[in-house]
Amino acid sequence: MHYEATVDEVRKLVWISYSGVLSLDVGLGLLQAARAKAGETGYPIVYDLRQARLHSSLLSLGEYAGKYIAPEAARTHYLPAVHLISPEDNVENWRFYERQAQMQGLKLRLFFDEAEAVRWLQQQMPTGAS
Repeated sequence: MHYEATVDEVRKLVWISYSGVLSLDVGLGLLQAARAKAGETGYPIVYDLRQARLHSSLLSLGEYAGKYIAPEAARTHYLPAVHLISPEDNVENWRFYERQAQMQGLKLRLFFDEAEAVRWLQQQMPTGAS
């Protein structure tokens, strides 16, 4: 799995970039890396997946949300996250994943536009935190 995990100190964001086929196993690794950095910094998370392609069924995504997202994000559930995705990817499955994550108590939204995503994240943070 090749990804880049950085901390953007200017915008106060944890930034995870990944390109290639995105399976549930890869997604779990990204989630773990992002949530660890978010826990250290207190910053919200951007998963930049515009160069990735989701490779999972709706059934798998639904099971993944309850089995992996909730436990992995338990300590940092209050930190919002966005997934930057490509409109050419499987948007229907991404929307399903978004709803499942939200049902697990996560503040997660999908975006195609980076500026909109960052703006939404900054609006979600308590005053003085961003």
